[in-house]
Amino acid sequence: LGYVSHYKIINSLDCGIPQSRNRVFTVSINKNYLKQFNNLDTFNCLNNKYKNINDFLQPNVINPKYFIRTNCPSMINAIANHKIKIIENKVFTITTKQMRWNNQGVVKVEISKVPNNSNLAKMIIDNKPYYLRVITPLEAMLLMGYDQQDYERIKNFCDSQIYKFAGNSIVVNVLQEIIKHVFKLNKRIKYDKK
Repeated sequence: LGYVSHYKIINSLDCGIPQSRNRVFTVSINKNYLKQFNNLDTFNCLNNKYKNINDFLQPNVINPKYFIRTNCPSMINAIANHKIKIIENKVFTITTKQMRWNNQGVVKVEISKVPNNSNLAKMIIDNKPYYLRVITPLEAMLLMGYDQQDYERIKNFCDSQIYKFAGNSIVVNVLQEIIKHVFKLNKRIKYDKK
């Protein structure tokens, strides 16, 4: 068809989002302009300031539906056996099944910040008791590069649909950087034609 495709694996961590999410991105260039395009090896979004995970996590989540319960022994065992990680400075890949199996990790919450609820599982971490919770739909959206306004548009959908949307999405910051890279290329092509 007259196009040459270039690909690169890009991690959203490199584009300012504290989520480890490696994805393959492909850019196809018309072969007539291939001389001006030196593939995606020059693509770099490391100039984006890495944001702290706490910029994305809501500090006052108390809704019990987001917390690990005592009647979820498989989840508790998975956390105790480090199959599910405690979120410290980044989350792992957000998927479509956040509520069922939390591969992105869980958030530890100080006991004093949550109303007493005997159904919530307490875990001892670093000799201190914590409740653990999954990320909320808003947090999932923020960790995909969307903003509060984007979330407001879909907040009336059920949580599972929002998690599915976030898990199936491309990290916005990565896509924006790729588009900037392509626009720079386009300017260079126009300049070289003159």
